[in-house]
Amino acid sequence: MGTERNGSKSTKDKVFDIAVTKNGLFWSFAFLWTMLIALGWTSEEPSKIRTIIVVFTVFILAILIIRYAKNKSIITSKKLWIFIFLIKLTLVAIILQYLWIPAFNPHRAIGTFDPVVFDYYGKLLAESNFNINLIHGVYNYVGQIYYIGAIYWLFGVSTFYVGIFNALFSLVAFLAITAILVGCSGNKKGWYFMGLGMLFPELLYYDAIPGKEVISTCMVALSILFIYKFLINKSTKYLLFLLLSLGVLTSVRAVMSIAVVVIGIIWIIVKYRYKLKLIFLYGVIVVFMLFLLLPLIIKYTGGTPNTVGTLLNLSQIAEHGIRITPGEKFIEHYVCYV
Repeated sequence: MGTERNGSKSTKDKVFDIAVTKNGLFWSFAFLWTMLIALGWTSEEPSKIRTIIVVFTVFILAILIIRYAKNKSIITSKKLWIFIFLIKLTLVAIILQYLWIPAFNPHRAIGTFDPVVFDYYGKLLAESNFNINLIHGVYNYVGQIYYIGAIYWLFGVSTFYVGIFNALFSLVAFLAITAILVGCSGNKKGWYFMGLGMLFPELLYYDAIPGKEVISTCMVALSILFIYKFLINKSTKYLLFLLLSLGVLTSVRAVMSIAVVVIGIIWIIVKYRYKLKLIFLYGVIVVFMLFLLLPLIIKYTGGTPNTVGTLLNLSQIAEHGIRITPGEKFIEHYVCYV
């Protein structure tokens, strides 16, 4: 009996040692890969140390987010999602270094391509220590400018840093979508390879550029997830999370908040067909958000819409300019579509 127990214990120890070795190899490989992404970046950067800090900050945040998703039974394989995310970071770096930066010359003053405009204003905001007077005249994408400006202010000016953080928001968006699908279907194994969607070519392109698409997509996905969670759990915290995500979405791409509201109304009508009071209450909240909160969010963060009609105008908005230094002429360009 004693011999059998010793043999059994020895076998368990061997299995444990193999598991530890495999985990050690995986994490060593992952951190080495992350370092190579940072070291392999040879284009614009304030310093290599800052680039390493940014890349590892995003990677560690991604690990924590993926771990949370695994603990909440949203995904089944933590390592698979981390591996896909590392591939994503690598491809984003390649697109930026060899396609975006050579073609569009970031931080230039003149441009009608909205990511160039966001990048330009974000740099101005960072260099002025967030003087919002510099972005007056910008309409409903001030959130994107604050986002880029915050990255540049914290880590230094490099479009690469924005692309790396964009990849993180893209990860959150896909995990939110996966959470909805798992919740609706009740089968998490069926969405095992959902993370591969992060490598879709068009998405990789938008991750790489300082555009509003990634943040707005992430906020839409989170908003829909919070609507779903609120309807299922009736918890007030999900309603608060929904309002927060809608606020961020409004500051980045206001018109998409209307799409989220419509989805919410449809879900409520389908789930509570005869509970008209709940639908009416939701409608009052929506109207309040549209006619008061949304314009105020934009206005007091540096934008200038005075009405909901101005805020949600789908046509080309207006021509405007910004003064770089006293006495210097205005640099004019057109604001792109909402």
